[in-house]
Amino acid sequence: MRWPASLICPVCLGRESSWIVSEGRGKIYTFVVYHMAYHPGFSGDLPYVVAVVELKEGPHLLINIVDCPIAEISCDMPVEVVWRDVNEEVSLPFFRRT
Repeated sequence: MRWPASLICPVCLGRESSWIVSEGRGKIYTFVVYHMAYHPGFSGDLPYVVAVVELKEGPHLLINIVDCPIAEISCDMPVEVVWRDVNEEVSLPFFRRT
């Protein structure tokens, strides 16, 4: 299992691979709360949480946690994916507490 996807496995240097469908569930490995916007596009979202989520299938994703009071977020908290439309053409994944 590897993420991000690549043409060659960094461990065995093999070229064969296949895609799998993730359950979209996992747990928070680590997280940080941003109280300052480092880009103007995020100023309306403060404070917001960025986490590394460990999927049940193994890979780790850097992603936002939503729909949960910040004080209740913790490492090892179970989470699931939720998709949000940015516009009519783009949807982005976020994670929320299960």
